[in-house]
Amino acid sequence: MAKLHNPEEIGKNILADAIKNPPVADREVVFRYSHERRLEKAPRSVQDFNKSKGKRPAVFATLTGSRSNIVLLMTILVFCALVSIITRLISDKNAYKLDGNAVTVSAMRYEGNTFVVIKKQAEKADAYTGAVDIAISSEKRASSSSAESGETPPIFTSRFYFMPDENEEFRISAPLEIEHVLILMQTETEQVVIKTKAE
Repeated sequence: MAKLHNPEEIGKNILADAIKNPPVADREVVFRYSHERRLEKAPRSVQDFNKSKGKRPAVFATLTGSRSNIVLLMTILVFCALVSIITRLISDKNAYKLDGNAVTVSAMRYEGNTFVVIKKQAEKADAYTGAVDIAISSEKRASSSSAESGETPPIFTSRFYFMPDENEEFRISAPLEIEHVLILMQTETEQVVIKTKAE
């Protein structure tokens, strides 16, 4: 029967052997791995990927590389076009030009008064700044009986000033409850008539 050696004894023997015969530091290390031979057996997609490694793929080629990418690209383009069209339609709906300024108007009725909000955006550097006279009245003329008697709808007037700021907002409260509001805005050189419906 073979004699079992003590593990501590075996460890001491291995350590003593390593001390007596240290490994040679300048010994050449032999690699048995070949990257090229391994790639020869790899799938075609892996080989193509390694060939194009280091090359930057074109953005358009990436976006149109597969059918799902093309569908995604077309969806994004259509969405951007719709947002642009809707934004332009909404912004141009109540936009008026007044001496180089774009003016939008909204109105609201509340407890016998009509509140008018005017937003100004300067479209160019030399846009008009200064006094702006405003007149607010009802778009609808008086009834036929009132028209025969020569009555006209009441008119509320006010004045505000365009400052050099690019964007400004003005709020005016007219002591008239008007559904269809007719607004006349006038500067020193131009005037504009705006029609809007009060909410």
